[in-house]
Amino acid sequence: VAYSRENFQLRDGFWAVQPLYLTLGPSWDTTLGPGYVFTRGPRFEGEMRWRPRWGQKGQMNLIWQYDAFAAQQHLDQSEPIHRFAGRFEHTGRWKEGTRLHFDLRGMTDKKVPIELGATFGERVLAYTRSGVQMSWAQPNWGGSLSTALFQDLRQRQFSFVSGENAIRAQELLRGRVGTLPFQLLGPLWTDVNMGTDIVVPS
Repeated sequence: VAYSRENFQLRDGFWAVQPLYLTLGPSWDTTLGPGYVFTRGPRFEGEMRWRPRWGQKGQMNLIWQYDAFAAQQHLDQSEPIHRFAGRFEHTGRWKEGTRLHFDLRGMTDKKVPIELGATFGERVLAYTRSGVQMSWAQPNWGGSLSTALFQDLRQRQFSFVSGENAIRAQELLRGRVGTLPFQLLGPLWTDVNMGTDIVVPS
């Protein structure tokens, strides 16, 4: 059992979470955090971490928030009462200099408590980004290939569940190749990079 976490925010008021740490195995552990947001209702936070072998590590986060305020007011019949946010992240290294990274994020709507922004969103919940990147490095050069899907939260009445198109273009493919930094003269260093992006409108 860890120390409880308390906080106050202008939009969500006081909230408290009591983390519970559990060891699931030599390379697996989890944190379960039941809590309560006084202006909304009960919540639950969960995090699982793993490192099964050298070069392989990751974690999964999930937060559920019951919104009692929306349930009582019924100002909008489509207003979700159960709000979810999640993230799955894994980094794997196989050969020397080769790396594969997964980072998948999503939220059911933009009205999840604002403290989720640091873990699940980018730029104060302007959008979430889910992506996969493969990178490799040699003694003098390196490169990467990646793809990404953006869930834009600036769109009015946006909901990930409803299947609406976000207003941000999606990155089908992004490629980069270039040299590693090398010394030009004295304290001057440089590198040379080139790449291409293939994007599609939402």
